[in-house]
Amino acid sequence: MAQVTRAEADAERANREVDAGPRVADGGPDAGHRLALAPADARLVDCAARWMGMFGRFQVLAGGLAIALVVLAAFSHWLSGALEDASESATSPPVVTLGDVSSTSVLIAAVSVLLFGALLARSGTLLIDAAEDLERALHVKGETDAELFDMGLRRLGSYFALESLIVAAVAAGLAYAGGLL
Repeated sequence: MAQVTRAEADAERANREVDAGPRVADGGPDAGHRLALAPADARLVDCAARWMGMFGRFQVLAGGLAIALVVLAAFSHWLSGALEDASESATSPPVVTLGDVSSTSVLIAAVSVLLFGALLARSGTLLIDAAEDLERALHVKGETDAELFDMGLRRLGSYFALESLIVAAVAAGLAYAGGLL
């Protein structure tokens, strides 16, 4: 076996680093603008970004559905009140009764579902934006744009903060409904 001197090993390592492109941590000429990722890492981030985008779209749809259900319930409540006033008959019993549910309880439930839908739609939008930023960062002329990558990670952090608030609100609502609080 041939002996490799330290100088030769350092030169070989420097050649490999030049071939890989400048790294932000090395303070290269493009420091702060480009980020070199291994192809396997880039594929992993690209795959995760695609899944994040798809999941974000489902969250936006679910949030929109919750908002639409509240609007539909409010319209049906108004319509049933208008029809009930017009056709008050003392001979036939009502078709549907709500029991001992107060209007305040129904209003609180409707506002809760409306807020939940709005937060879910917003968190889905944050997740879609983060996914698009990460995908754009990966597909900028073979290198990774560090600023877009950073923006995508910030939006992903905002998404997780908002999701943790949603989970805490749902847990508090379930605990309240279960009589624990």
